[in-house]
Amino acid sequence: MAYAKNLMQNVWQEQYVALQNMEQIELDVQRLEDDEEPARPALVQLLYIWSCVNPDLGYRQGMHEIASFVWQIRQQDGQEALRALAVAGTYPPKEEESWLRQRFPQTLSNESLALLFAEDDIEADTFYLTSSILHRLRPYFSAERSGSPALLKAILHRVDPQLAQHLLALQMEWQPILMRWQRLLYLHEFTRADALLLWDTWFYADPKLELMQYVSAAMVLRLRDQLMESDFPGAMTMLMHFADTHVSSKHLVDDGEALRTRPRPETGAAIAAATRTAPTPDPGLVAKAREHLYEITGQGAQRLAQEIAHLAPFHKRASNTPVWSPKTEDRLRSDPRDKDTQRRRAMLSLDNA
Repeated sequence: MAYAKNLMQNVWQEQYVALQNMEQIELDVQRLEDDEEPARPALVQLLYIWSCVNPDLGYRQGMHEIASFVWQIRQQDGQEALRALAVAGTYPPKEEESWLRQRFPQTLSNESLALLFAEDDIEADTFYLTSSILHRLRPYFSAERSGSPALLKAILHRVDPQLAQHLLALQMEWQPILMRWQRLLYLHEFTRADALLLWDTWFYADPKLELMQYVSAAMVLRLRDQLMESDFPGAMTMLMHFADTHVSSKHLVDDGEALRTRPRPETGAAIAAATRTAPTPDPGLVAKAREHLYEITGQGAQRLAQEIAHLAPFHKRASNTPVWSPKTEDRLRSDPRDKDTQRRRAMLSLDNA
């Protein structure tokens, strides 16, 4: 009797947890962007199945964004492939067919490719791919490992002690930053195109995602100059909104591998210098510099004009008619003496030509 009672309690408890998971999943999926509305029912269903198949971890907030991103990738690739197949019989091969054959073996027939990219299989493929990613991210969704900054701090202390000491003095709260970055594989820190490039590189070079903390350290190093000048609120805002810095994800995996294999200050300095740009000039200083430049230029032009005017009488003119200053012209017209005397007086005139 007691066994049956315990069994019933376990069943009801599992049912209660399942309903809670479903409510949370539906709430999170509804928060996705409007253009993802057609996929929402399928995303709710596949995430609920994931939580049932993996009861030890269940559903955690953020998983819906990974599933949604995978859905978009699968759907876009399927549409491109089907468009390529639609023109695959033409000769010479069009760009779409060339793209398709570069990505898949020549031995696959068009029928096999059409079956591989069938629209009816988007949900199943998304579930498989999402499950594979979530299994790799399991440590970062579990409570005991999520957001742990121990390794990140150790890396920064080895490769950039000055920056590490500054962040320690600010008493940085790393847990919310790392949870935002690592649980979603940096989806919020880059554009969709950059995030896809990062994922493609990462899953190829580091399938087990062992570079996670090193990549996070590389992201911090790429903001080194700004962080060294920031206080606690400024540093937290900068790291929590990394996307606003417009740093590309292109070389982050290489940076993470460099930090893991060569954890030295030289490596940290090279990564920090990779995104270093000249400081933005102060508009006030620019205006003053421009004004000073105009002043110098004006003075130079005046001196040049004076030098040219001083040298002018010694240069041969194209015309034999002399050019006099206005006052000299008046004397020339009023003086009744002969022209030779007039010219001599004009040449001895103190008027500026």
